[in-house]
Amino acid sequence: MSLDDEPKASFEKGYSWVDPVWKSGSVQVDDGEHIVRWEYSKQGSFAQNIYAWLDDVRFLTEEEIVQASLEALGFSGAVPLKFGDAGFWTVEKQGALDEEGALTINGLSRWEEGWIEATLTGPGYLDFHHKPTGQFEWGSVLRMELDGKPLIGSELFFPTDHLGSERGVIEIPEGEHKVKWAVESFNGTDGLMLGWVEFIQVERSEPELDLQPVSRDVEAPGFTFFEVEARRYPFPSYQWYRNDEPIENATARTLHLDNLWSEDEGTIKVVVSNELGEVVSDEVELTVMETLDETLADAIDFEDGKVISINFNDEIQPWKRHTSKSTDGEYSARAYSTSRDWFSEQFFAVQIEGSGYITFKWRLETGRTPDELEEFVLACTLDEEFFSSEENNMLAMHTDAKSNSQAKWIDNWAAIPEGMHTVYFTFMKDSEQMGRAYVDQLLFEPAKKGKPESVTVSASKTKIRLGEAFEVGVAKAIDFPIPKFQWKIDGEPIKDATNRVHRVERAWDFDAGNYTVVATNKHGSSESDSLTNEVLSDGAKLAEGLDVEGLLFATGGARKWTRSVVNGAEDSDAIKVTATSKFQESWVMTQVEGPGVVEF
Repeated sequence: MSLDDEPKASFEKGYSWVDPVWKSGSVQVDDGEHIVRWEYSKQGSFAQNIYAWLDDVRFLTEEEIVQASLEALGFSGAVPLKFGDAGFWTVEKQGALDEEGALTINGLSRWEEGWIEATLTGPGYLDFHHKPTGQFEWGSVLRMELDGKPLIGSELFFPTDHLGSERGVIEIPEGEHKVKWAVESFNGTDGLMLGWVEFIQVERSEPELDLQPVSRDVEAPGFTFFEVEARRYPFPSYQWYRNDEPIENATARTLHLDNLWSEDEGTIKVVVSNELGEVVSDEVELTVMETLDETLADAIDFEDGKVISINFNDEIQPWKRHTSKSTDGEYSARAYSTSRDWFSEQFFAVQIEGSGYITFKWRLETGRTPDELEEFVLACTLDEEFFSSEENNMLAMHTDAKSNSQAKWIDNWAAIPEGMHTVYFTFMKDSEQMGRAYVDQLLFEPAKKGKPESVTVSASKTKIRLGEAFEVGVAKAIDFPIPKFQWKIDGEPIKDATNRVHRVERAWDFDAGNYTVVATNKHGSSESDSLTNEVLSDGAKLAEGLDVEGLLFATGGARKWTRSVVNGAEDSDAIKVTATSKFQESWVMTQVEGPGVVEF
């Protein structure tokens, strides 16, 4: 779509497995007469019966847009609205939660942000629903501000009964305040839909419950949430209880619980209070059902807790006991993903009471050496499943899948903090070839108080290609409290390298050296023996072909770049890469220290 022959918006056909959907577009028109043109073209496709559709064309003045926006948001005409930055806000009926439609932002380029701001007079509660408009949930992100200060927390993003929609609730204090919805597009195609907006003004009174919590049934090691509403002023505070004991840090309007096992069952209630009084909610039941997998526990030799196999997809095989491959000649746990399953995730969970340490062995196999676009991951995480895990929750990760004849069993060690915890084992495959993951000999050892001892480090390999990622990790550090870590190279501390695993995304010549780690707790410190890493490079030959001195070059991908004689090039040589196949890529890179200019 173009305005006066200048392109303004475009829509591309999605993948063949994605159902066609109506998409919205808009363009701002300045004073005077202008030509608006819609054009359809087909390029690079021999498919027949591909059509383009156009519907619901409207021309709106700025006043009409503001009035329609107020009606869609449910605000009166007395609420001032402002629009800013990139994109265009329009009212859409398609996909809205009611007949008035929803306010939708379109026209955002990649990484651009657009916002709408409303001025409200409190005290009151702002209640609204929102959902992304694109194919992917991550395509856009909503950021909220109150009087210019960012708002964060679960009150902005908790689930609803409406598919794809989340709900937010914001407390608006006394007086006049500005609320801003800001939307950023990550891919240049997705926006956000804002609807069912309600601003409820309140008066001073003691709390009264407008919504009581309800009982929940959950399958271990699952998650759930409880919710109450008590819209009064001064805004009330909350304290949730389980079996009449206060739950630590449970002081919000909603209660979110995860990693639930049968020990977490009981009665749930909340006390809601402000300076004028308090009210106690109904007591409701939290029921946790367990389906323990004793066969899987026996396969991994685990005797110190519970084991549950988790299956989100009935078409994907779960982890099972395997008899023909193990480290002790008996059994192991195996996850198998066929070549028909181009993407799969398989999980099992273990309940462990710390503090202490776990040791285990695992192995990762595939039919052939994966290329750069294929991914095989075997992960061990603490209290979070792999796809949602933060770096601090990653206990161990294995990504170097090998063929059956080359794969080896790898020893692992990880610290478990004090208290009851859930350890997740995940095999994730993103490839059209088959994959197998094995876990065996999972053992737990309680921790003893004292200075760190037996501090050792390890790496899957110590000879690294220039530009390749590598990791060094703590293989063992026996002590309690669980220590903090500081990595060093050639005796010098590495900035921000304080996790159990130190990862370098692109190894360079200065990453070669002797690595050690210092483990520290309140009883003292210990430093490991050193581990020597080499960084291998033929980058000097590439630099010669590129007529540059003082720089190194790494190459990778489907095909390698090589130095070659070529007519017409500077000094009669250059570097070249041979033809790659469809969806393949080959790259060459260097590192420079600015400021300056790179010419080529």
